[in-house]
Amino acid sequence: MSACLWKRGPKEHNHEGNLWAKLRAQAIYLVIAAAREDIYKSSGKIITDTLLTLATDEVQLPKVSNLQRTANGARQQLRPKQPTDLELEIATAHIQSDFLQRDIHHEGHRHLIFASLLQLSFLSKSKIWFIDGIFKVVREPFVQLVSIHSYIKFGFVQLSSIIVMATSGVGRMYQAGMRFGSLASSSCWRPLLLGSRYASTYKAAVLRTFGEDLHIEERKRTKLKGHEVRVAVHSAGVNASDLLMMDNKYGQELKPPFIPGFEICGEVVETGEAVKTLQVGSRVIGISKENLGGFAEECVLPYQDLWMVDHVVGFDTGAALADTYATALIGLHRRAKIHEGSTVLVTAAAGGLGLAAVDLASSVYKAKVIGVCGTEDKAHLVRQKGAWAALKYNKSHILKKVAEVTEGKGVDIVFDAVGGDVFNACLSCVAHEGSVIVAGFASRVIPHIETSQLLPKSVSLIGLSLTHYREANNEVYKQAIEDVIDMHEMGLITPHLSALFKLEESAQAFNFIRERKSTGKVVLEIR
Repeated sequence: MSACLWKRGPKEHNHEGNLWAKLRAQAIYLVIAAAREDIYKSSGKIITDTLLTLATDEVQLPKVSNLQRTANGARQQLRPKQPTDLELEIATAHIQSDFLQRDIHHEGHRHLIFASLLQLSFLSKSKIWFIDGIFKVVREPFVQLVSIHSYIKFGFVQLSSIIVMATSGVGRMYQAGMRFGSLASSSCWRPLLLGSRYASTYKAAVLRTFGEDLHIEERKRTKLKGHEVRVAVHSAGVNASDLLMMDNKYGQELKPPFIPGFEICGEVVETGEAVKTLQVGSRVIGISKENLGGFAEECVLPYQDLWMVDHVVGFDTGAALADTYATALIGLHRRAKIHEGSTVLVTAAAGGLGLAAVDLASSVYKAKVIGVCGTEDKAHLVRQKGAWAALKYNKSHILKKVAEVTEGKGVDIVFDAVGGDVFNACLSCVAHEGSVIVAGFASRVIPHIETSQLLPKSVSLIGLSLTHYREANNEVYKQAIEDVIDMHEMGLITPHLSALFKLEESAQAFNFIRERKSTGKVVLEIR
């Protein structure tokens, strides 16, 4: 993602020969390091004299995402859970406000906040936890919102080495001059994945013949091209499109034998010569229907198909995030122009894509969502995810409930991934100038639409394919995935995982989906 330069404070304040500026740089570095490391998972306090301020003169920040434009309308009211056993003592210092991006005052204490604009927009609407000048950090998802973390992924600042002390007395040394984007990949974070890095073979689930189960085989490692990255796959998402590919019904030209799986989360173990944005140890989400290969202990992808994520993002969750949520985000936000107060009807609402649409619409945009699904158990899950109402498939029931919720006006947006008769029923529920998003055909029945059905209410019919955006508008494609990662790291959205299977249990995983037992996403845990 492209970066823009943010300047804080007068230009004459630089890091060369300026002790105060160096201390500021050390402070911000310490805070980012502490937040990214696993130190906050155990008891301990950070002891240092360099926490004077979290501001710095010049920092490279990511381009402000499209999400910021909707942040003011989201009105996310986070409520604190029980604090963790870690309390970070943020030193208070009365310094010029032009050095700061934001000051937070609470009970006479001044707490210096460093955060992106996107963070601050939600932070201003959230409850902050201070007790006697001590900033209490709560676990995921709230840890992403507080001052000890920022979304710096680009930029470079020369720093001195600093030591973080835990209560156990064990010190950790953070070396000088690291790129912020590679903090998570530095050797100071964890031992390298030596076994993955130097192994000559790896296990993979291979499709030998269309329509058959996968076979676990040992595959030989291939040499990387300059733009490629080798990822040790920890988890892989299992999607309905994987089943279609394995049955040769997806419309993509595939020739067995091949390794299915296009949505992964893991750690980088090797990079090609041309790769500059990722380093060994980086935690990444990968998605690529062109390359596949995800149902294996390792996967090779172009670096353009990888997104670095924070280490608080679990591997299983990371493997269930990008495809469905980015698809729903583009459909709802970019194409249908969802806003606070919109009414949205979501079909297949308990499925991976449907539940992502419900989560985004209700949690981020504060829309009024009606979910349609197959059973009462699934309807209960949809309501838990934030839907205003959830009901089973029944045309008269759908029409009645929509009329009740919308006071006879109809819904602003239909998000349909079923097709067939369900689509036709939902088309009757659209309000004047409403939008119908066609996101899939789970029923395997493609509805036939007469254009005359769209004319009376000036209805917009919208096709939606995330894969097509990769080639047609790569900037929107990458930004959508970046945005859903940001949303998850901030605790606004969370994928629902209904089942986890081992790589050797891939047949059971696919049967679980075929038998319609799954809700949300199914994930293969590979490591």
